[in-house]
Amino acid sequence: MKHHHSHTALLVIACSTMIFVYAVYGYMRHRISVSLNRVIESRQLVAERDLSLQKQDSLAALYSESTPDRSEARGLFVPENSTISFIESIEALGSSSGSIVQLSAIEADPPVVGSTIGRIRVHVEAQGSWWAVMKTVMLAEDLPYGVSIKNLRIDSSSGQGSKDEAAWKASFAIEALMMKPVTKAQP
Repeated sequence: MKHHHSHTALLVIACSTMIFVYAVYGYMRHRISVSLNRVIESRQLVAERDLSLQKQDSLAALYSESTPDRSEARGLFVPENSTISFIESIEALGSSSGSIVQLSAIEADPPVVGSTIGRIRVHVEAQGSWWAVMKTVMLAEDLPYGVSIKNLRIDSSSGQGSKDEAAWKASFAIEALMMKPVTKAQP
């Protein structure tokens, strides 16, 4: 018995099978590429999230560590609601030093828009002995706030120039930063 096989049918089946295999291969390669890109993007998102958490933890640690420094820094500023007590502490320099203290000018610059920091300046004149006047200046430098002494001038009002006489006069300006209380922004 002789079988007549058509090679054409076998060739069509073989080509169809190869095309099917190549199509499945192309589809699988595309799916793997898409999956790989998703995995890479997910890993990047996880890495960015981890970095964000590390920065957040670092910031929280810095905030906790800086608590004493921040409270100390707040003490350098005259609170806006304590300007009267600041001025009274300057007036009290005279009784502490044994000199006569007069305040001749008080200026307060309000904070610039968007800031909570302003300045307060007090012009002080002290009269008394050399030691009393010098003690007044030293006590002014040691006020409990971060103050700066400007335009210090010490003169002998008697013209004699003796340090023991009660005829010395000091004139200076005390400048301090004034802090307005921070309020939460209203939405």
